[in-house]
Amino acid sequence: MAGIDPRIERLLTMIPFIINNQPVSLDELSRVFGIGAKQVKKDLELLWVCGTPDYYPDDLIDVLWEGDKVSLRMADYFFRPLRFTRQELAALRVAAEALQELSALPETPSLASALGKIAATLQNSSNLESVPVHLEQAPSRHLEVLRQAEGARTQVQMEYYTWGRESFSERRLEPHSLFYALGNWYVSGWDHASGEVRIFRLDRIRNLEDTGEPFSRPLEPPDEQALFSFASGASVEVRLKFDPTLGRWASEQGIYESVEMLPDGSALCSLKTENLPWLEKELLRMGPHVTVLEPGQLRSSLAERLKRILRMYSEG
Repeated sequence: MAGIDPRIERLLTMIPFIINNQPVSLDELSRVFGIGAKQVKKDLELLWVCGTPDYYPDDLIDVLWEGDKVSLRMADYFFRPLRFTRQELAALRVAAEALQELSALPETPSLASALGKIAATLQNSSNLESVPVHLEQAPSRHLEVLRQAEGARTQVQMEYYTWGRESFSERRLEPHSLFYALGNWYVSGWDHASGEVRIFRLDRIRNLEDTGEPFSRPLEPPDEQALFSFASGASVEVRLKFDPTLGRWASEQGIYESVEMLPDGSALCSLKTENLPWLEKELLRMGPHVTVLEPGQLRSSLAERLKRILRMYSEG
């Protein structure tokens, strides 16, 4: 537990000890935990603000003093030292491996050690299967160049493929932020060609170079809604219905102006955009799990594209 406040580390053991032996004297706690009685008292005073969400008075641990002896109430969940369940460890392992994939950085000794311990604990589990984590990656060189330029606040030059127009264009970018969303890596920053902040997908970049030329324009956080609405003043309203397979996922994306969860787990989502060709291609990736409710032109163009794809397969 390196790096944890020593008081927190002690209390995680001290609380179960008190609960199982209460009332306990300060002298006994001092002897068992190898600290002075004064420090024991300071540690216990920290418990007045500890508890479970939502941290109302009846959620906080109650410390009772009887002379030099102490007892605890409202802390039954500490009856024994907390341990991860196998399901929690499996989820933690998946999350850690996903983080490693997302960062695209060499595995740190601390992360490698933690994953090794989790794997050893789960090794004899008979009811859990190994879950490989593979996320779509941008070229590692792109990540490296953009991270360096972002940290040094220098401009980059690149060629960018615009899917909606199906063409490459030269771009000069002042990178503000790198982030992962909707299954892909993105970089946001000031785009000299458009004269505003834009978002670019890394796997559509080629010939990326750090120019070394500094920029001083203030950084702006990425706008998640811009992932679907690339043009300012977007005017076309799109309404989508995601079936229960993708309903929860869609509701957590943060790109929609409104989300309504239905009792069966499906989701009604709306957004505004001017880039319907791009959105059309993104919706194709979701297969039968999404239905276009509005506008009719998007529904029709999507149907036509599907027919062309089917013809290509039948001709092949």
